[in-house]
This record gives sequence, structure tokens and C-alpha cells, in this order.
Amino acid sequence: MTGRRKFYIVDRRVTVNPSGFDLANEDALFGERFPRTMSPPDGQRGFHDYPVAPLFVCDPRTGPVHWDFEVYLNYWFISERMKRLLENLDRDAFTFLRCDVRRPDGSDGPARWLCDVMRVLDEQKSEIRIGTADDGGKFYGFAGRANLVFKENLVGPHPIFRMRYAEDVVICDDRLVSACKAARIVGVRFLLQRLRLRPKIDAQSRYREGNALRAAGKHDLAIAALSEAIRLGAGEHLLDDCLRCRADAHLQKGDFARAIADFDETIRLRREQAPAETALVDSGLAVAEPRLAIVYQLRGEAYLKMGDQARTSTDFATARRFGLSDQQQDQALRRT
Repeated sequence: MTGRRKFYIVDRRVTVNPSGFDLANEDALFGERFPRTMSPPDGQRGFHDYPVAPLFVCDPRTGPVHWDFEVYLNYWFISERMKRLLENLDRDAFTFLRCDVRRPDGSDGPARWLCDVMRVLDEQKSEIRIGTADDGGKFYGFAGRANLVFKENLVGPHPIFRMRYAEDVVICDDRLVSACKAARIVGVRFLLQRLRLRPKIDAQSRYREGNALRAAGKHDLAIAALSEAIRLGAGEHLLDDCLRCRADAHLQKGDFARAIADFDETIRLRREQAPAETALVDSGLAVAEPRLAIVYQLRGEAYLKMGDQARTSTDFATARRFGLSDQQQDQALRRT
């Protein structure tokens, strides 16, 4: 593909007439199961293990029967050639259930399949950017109301997918649109969306984001961003910054044990990175190592919150030895 990638919602063509296909064997399909409707198993995509194939009666007097693509409840209802097109495009994204089709006179009707899109992207695993509603739920914006932002290295290989908190919506890119146009598929329409790809995020970008969130008091989001920066392979100096900022976010959140663990690791890394400088301060031959001074001060605040007076006094004294002034220490303590 060339040019900027476009995304679409896949939908059924609008018509005033209902479908010309009606399900005719509900009793054999569902038995005593409730609800008596075609729907995915709870918490999953795909199909139940039905005892028989769904039987549809097709009647052109009630609606179109020649379309390659329709929507039946929670699934797509597609022709044989639409099935082949989807399999050629992205075989792993779909599952199919063969249907029996009969005409009103009992003769065989056109081949049809129920189809489900199985690829569901989870924003916690995939890190799709989504919104949070006032009640804490998740939402997506469509049809120009909001942009959706995807990680390029996640969506890149996938021409079609669902999203976890909007599973009734299927998103595709230009490849399905082009394939359907070339094959002259009937019945499907594509609604162009203002979706865009977010460039691949690196550790430095996630650190900057996490640090800004920490400064804004959004501690959980800051911790998540800084943890990702560490996972993405922050170099030793950036790792030092990530751990220190994440520790401070834990501290402000009140999670003192995790804060101390991150401060411990920050101190260890800093001493490994600058052994000569820290040795000079330890021996009294130098008067400042400001990065370590701040970390000792913050770890001391965590110990203070936990009621460990001995370790608090030790860390505060070390912070002063590494260059933190009494005034700076008083200012820091006033925030706790």
C-alpha cells in the first residue's frame, strides 16, 4: 500500500427491505438453551457447539438473497465468494459456521456462512488509546466524534480487528475495501473513520509522558507509563530517571513499600554509574552528588511515612552529605 493508511467501520448496506433469509430451525439449534438467539459464548467470540447446522429459508419476495454480505444478529452472514475473499485477506482473523439454505419449495438455496471476526485488541495488552467515562467505564468515539489512536507496531500487520470495549464494531483498513471493490462484493459498506496510527513509542517518549503525569498528580497513569518505559529498554541513565520518577509516584500515592524498592534500585544504579563521584562524597572529599541527594531524601520520606525513624534519620543525613541543603530538606518535608 502507498499513501496514508485509512480505516473504516464495516457495515451492512442500507436498504428499506429486510433480509430475504429467515432462520427456520431454532428448536433443533437451541433446545432448552436461553437466550434462543445466535450469539457468541459468554466472554468469547465465535460460535456455540450447535447440534445441527443453522437452517435458513431464502425468499426473494421478503428481501435480497443475492447479497454477498449481510449482518445477522452478532455475526456476518456471507456468501461463498465473500468467505474466500476473507480467508485470502487474513485467514487467522475469522471463524466460520456453515449454514444450510433452502428455498420455499425445498430446493437448495445459495451457499451461506455465518462469520465472526475473532481478533479483539485489548487496550491493556495492546495499549490502544481509549477514553474513560465518568463512571470509570471505557468508550470509543466514532463517526467524527473522536480520533482513535493505535500503536503502529501493533495494528500494522492486521487488516481487520475488533476492539475490546466496542466488540460490536469491526474496523478494517484499505486492503479489505480494495478487495471487495475488485471482487464486486454486494451488500457491504465501509464508513471512513478519523482513525490514525500513533508512531511507535520509545522509552524516552514514555518517560516524558510518565514524568508529566506524575507532576500532574495522575499517579496510576504515571506508574503505568514509566513501567512501560522500563520495559521498552531504557538505557542506564534513563532507567535511573524512570525508577526515581516511578518511586516518587508510588510515594505520593501512599504505596511506600514499592516506593522504597524503586529508590533502592535507583541508588544501586547511580552508585554503579558514578562510583568515583559517590566514593568521594562518602569519604568527605566532595561536597555534592545532587541526583543521589534527592533520592536519599525521598526514600527518607517514605521511611518517615512508615514510622521507621532510624532509617529516616540515616537517609536524611545522607541526603545532606550528598549536597541537599537544610532549606531544601525543609521544603521537601513540608510537602509530606
